Amino acid sequence: MLDLAAWTEPTPDVLPQKQRLVRDRVNATAAPLAEDLLHEPFWRQAARTPDAVAVIDATRTVIYGELCAAAAELADQLPEGGADPAMVAVVLDKGWEQAAAVLGTLVAGAAYVPVRCRCAPVFEMAGRSRSGGFGGA
Repeated sequence: MLDLAAWTEPTPDVLPQKQRLVRDRVNATAAPLAEDLLHEPFWRQAARTPDAVAVIDATRTVIYGELCAAAAELADQLPEGGADPAMVAVVLDKGWEQAAAVLGTLVAGAAYVPVRCRCAPVFEMAGRSRSGGFGGA
């Protein structure tokens, strides 16, 4: 016989007390929420120091001014490329291009979903099967 009460009863805490205390301490993330959007501090720093180094990756060093220009160009291109206005998949290896894609997506007013390049074919198939799908950067 099916015991439906089991679905509504609290789950018993089976962790040892010492482990429970460690877990509670590590998961205590309550803090005041930032007033800025994720990308706003970047733009302020870029305005203050456009010639300062923003990103160093395996291929080159990019200054704030260059990164701003690349992000702004992408932000302008997203709607023209048919990207979903709410969510964009960023499928790039880590580096300055990924940073520009994330910043450009946020400036365009969309959310981004970072996708590892080796996962892209599976993610692309899943995105196509959804109504709306994802734009890509």
